[in-house]
Amino acid sequence: MDVHEVLFPDPVRLGWIERARGGSYWVRGRTRWLPEGATVRVPWIELRRAALLWKDAGIRGIRIRYVRRGVEREVSDAVIDLELTRPLSFWSRRFLAYREVERGDNPVACRW
Repeated sequence: MDVHEVLFPDPVRLGWIERARGGSYWVRGRTRWLPEGATVRVPWIELRRAALLWKDAGIRGIRIRYVRRGVEREVSDAVIDLELTRPLSFWSRRFLAYREVERGDNPVACRW
């Protein structure tokens, strides 16, 4: 699945717990794959995990544009989209985190 764009609202309003943990820097750091102008490829479960993280942090109005199974979608608010925020198991939310997937059109760098 390719994520073309993730746009956070300006300013990002966070709950007190997220502000105590490090604010928007902490929230963005929990999703290590956020696109910085280029398209990234991540597993579908990782995009769902990120949307649930943003929902728990209280961030509203995150716009996402992605391609899944050959169909391009644009979501105006990721945290209220029912497909993205369908519940994950406790283990999937707390202990799994995926990086972006190498595209194969460039030299593969060692990730270790």
